[in-house]
Amino acid sequence: GLSCMVESGPKKDWMTGQSLYGELKGGHVFKVSLSLIRVLLNPNCVVLEALADVIAFEIAIGMNGWVWINSEMAYDIVLVSNAIQKSENVSKNAIPAMVKRLLQTRPKH
Repeated sequence: GLSCMVESGPKKDWMTGQSLYGELKGGHVFKVSLSLIRVLLNPNCVVLEALADVIAFEIAIGMNGWVWINSEMAYDIVLVSNAIQKSENVSKNAIPAMVKRLLQTRPKH
């Protein structure tokens, strides 16, 4: 299972502040730098917003550097994973164009 710490709001376990969630099934797990994790956790994350405008996907972001992505189409899982990893080496202003280029390789369905 996945264990998450609750920083604010109701806590499930009064001693640890942890909530247990079900197993993450399917999808793809990969590791990124902790600095990228902080960017991904920002509510205004440019790369996630650009991707979410076009692709429906689920994401779980761990403070330990692990990211889990899932989507209906396997190609979209790879595309989202690649965009997130590439975003670390691209300036914030260039991320939408980078995502657009990746989306151009997406098969039409």
